[in-house]
Amino acid sequence: MHADFHDWTGLRSCFADDLTVHFPGVTGGESREIAADDFVARWKRYLSRFESTQHLSTNHLVAGDDNGATCQTYFQTQYYRPATNGGGFWTVGGHYEFDFRRTEDRWNITAFVVTPLWTSGNKHLHELAVEQADTNEGR
Repeated sequence: MHADFHDWTGLRSCFADDLTVHFPGVTGGESREIAADDFVARWKRYLSRFESTQHLSTNHLVAGDDNGATCQTYFQTQYYRPATNGGGFWTVGGHYEFDFRRTEDRWNITAFVVTPLWTSGNKHLHELAVEQADTNEGR
């Protein structure tokens, strides 16, 4: 919910200082390491291009021990941005996989994989948001 409410400090608190991210089907390519501050800054630029977003996750499968864990879950994310051509909604469904590491006082996400399985609605909203986030235009 931190991302949907644009609570970037709260979102950052979920992550270890460095994490591995992989977005097959979205950005393609291989997994890569990124500083959590940079990852959150990218999400902020991207998600701020929408009037609203809603990230839902269900059917959590968690396994681990005292120091580390993994969680697999289905997701559905809806993005809304008023649009004049193609509609204002874009929805993505798929699954997430998270790796967690325990520290003295909390669990932090150390790896994040997003695998989309389907989309519906106006996919051009995504393309527009990426373009504007890359050039820092728009909202």
